[in-house]
Amino acid sequence: MGSARPEYSLIARIRPARLPIVSLKTFKNGWAEMGVAVAGGGISKPHIGTLSFDGVSFDSNPTLSNARHISEDEIKSVIIGEPGEASRQCRLS
Repeated sequence: MGSARPEYSLIARIRPARLPIVSLKTFKNGWAEMGVAVAGGGISKPHIGTLSFDGVSFDSNPTLSNARHISEDEIKSVIIGEPGEASRQCRLS
């Protein structure tokens, strides 16, 4: 009996993206929305911007005007946090 390995598929290339990357409590088209930090490059106030799933892919840019800003109480969990941050988060290696 071999162990089943999960299969992954690339569904989006998101640029720019800063840490943290979080899972939100809200869903679009059956997938949890994601949030990423948005700062620099002329952004006057750093914030967490949303990335929604359209049924095929996630939004590719959290700095676009249609990406809403979220508050901390909308965050479900941290997917990838800041380096050295102690939390239960996904580790990509």
